[in-house]
Amino acid sequence: MLLTKFELNLSTREVVGLRWQDLNLLTGRILLRRGTGGSEKEYNLDEDILWILQRWRKYQARATYYKALEYVFTDYEGQPVSALFVYTLQFLWFLNTFIPINLVPDAPRNSGF
Repeated sequence: MLLTKFELNLSTREVVGLRWQDLNLLTGRILLRRGTGGSEKEYNLDEDILWILQRWRKYQARATYYKALEYVFTDYEGQPVSALFVYTLQFLWFLNTFIPINLVPDAPRNSGF
């Protein structure tokens, strides 16, 4: 999830709202809808990210007992991950890589980080 976020320079909201219908795993294209105006931008996925997302799709199908899932990044019940989960995961990753905390992008101001 973090690799996708940082490689494509996505905001936390975009990562949480990413849907499988926006990804084409055969051609390696992703369609991002930004903002309420509905502006769309299409990106080519890097081969490494494409491979990871293909593997994630297979794992997600097994872990959720083959439920049809709408969102790319979900919990075990098939619900999309929360923005707080992404912030926490991102914070812990930065903490473990010794990057100064004031450089953490997207950290909410009232989060206590």
